[in-house]
Amino acid sequence: MPTSIQHGSLTNMVILKAFSQYLSWRWCFWINLPISFGTFMLLLLFLDVHNPKTPFVDGMKAVDWFGSLSILGFMVMLLLGLDFGGTVFPWSSPTVICLIVFGCLMTFLFVFSEKKLAKYPIMPLDLFMRMETIACLGVGFVQEFVSANRLLLRRVCRRC
Repeated sequence: MPTSIQHGSLTNMVILKAFSQYLSWRWCFWINLPISFGTFMLLLLFLDVHNPKTPFVDGMKAVDWFGSLSILGFMVMLLLGLDFGGTVFPWSSPTVICLIVFGCLMTFLFVFSEKKLAKYPIMPLDLFMRMETIACLGVGFVQEFVSANRLLLRRVCRRC
C-alpha cells in the first residue's frame, strides 16, 4: 500500500517534469515561493508555541556556539576541498588536501563539543545509541547510494 511520501514523490516528479518541459526549468524553483508563503501563513495562524519569556542573555548562553561553528567549519572546508579538487586546484595541491584534512578534523572538535562543552547540544550524541536511528540512517545511506549509482550508470551508458 503506497504511503503519502510515495504519492508526494510521484506527484512532485510529474509536476516538475511538466514545468521544465512546458515552461522553464526555473519554475521548479519559483514554485517554492507561494508554497512556502502559504505554509508560513498556516504556521503563523495555527501553531501555538509556548513562549517562556527567556531573557536575551540567558537565551544566547544556551546556544551551542562551539558546536555550531565546528559543524559549519566541517561542512564548509570539506565541501570546498571536494569542489576545488580537480577543477580549481589539482587534487594533490596543498590547498585541497588541507581543506579536506582540516575539515575532517573538525568532526572531532564537533563531537568533543557536543559531548563535553554543550549544555544543550545541537545534535545530542545519545541519539545515535538507539537501534532505530542507526537502522534508519543505514537504510537512507544505502538508498541514496543506489540512487546515485543508478544516475551515474545512466550517464555512462548514454556515452557508450
